[in-house]
Amino acid sequence: MLFNVAGLLSDEVGATRKESLKGERIETPDGVFDDIAGSVNMLRTDRTVLVTARLTAETVQTCSRCLEPARVALETVIEEEYYPVNADLVAGARGRVGEGEEAEDEALVIDDRNMLDLTEVVRQALTAALPLAPLCRPDCAGICPVCARDRNLEPCDCEEETAHPALASIAKLLARDAN
Repeated sequence: MLFNVAGLLSDEVGATRKESLKGERIETPDGVFDDIAGSVNMLRTDRTVLVTARLTAETVQTCSRCLEPARVALETVIEEEYYPVNADLVAGARGRVGEGEEAEDEALVIDDRNMLDLTEVVRQALTAALPLAPLCRPDCAGICPVCARDRNLEPCDCEEETAHPALASIAKLLARDAN
């Protein structure tokens, strides 16, 4: 997800550039983000390039109920400023671009070849968009806590204890109040 922004940096403040992503992929130690797609807008500011993007992607996680693979659709919005290291290229800049300012994150630097790399920012945004409890399907029945059968494949007749034993006294109070 590299973009050469030399032309944008040499343009006037307020100049924009639109790009699109389609079918991109990012591999991480924890998995893969597939089919990354969406629109990317770049705005030349007086010292930086402001990138805004609305992206979708898919990944495979483990279902939180039945532990089977779950295909998860993700959506995220990105808004980040990228700092160029080439001050000479920025039209109308006084002094060194970013003088007194530096990107706090190396991923937000436009390198000396004027390449803006979205990969790390997109990876972070998609990771943040992951659901806490992914499901393989909305009506997943999960695994029986007594016999460990996958209730999506076969039902079981186990009697589940509905409340934790430590909460039994609260259940008695609630039952008494309901009467």
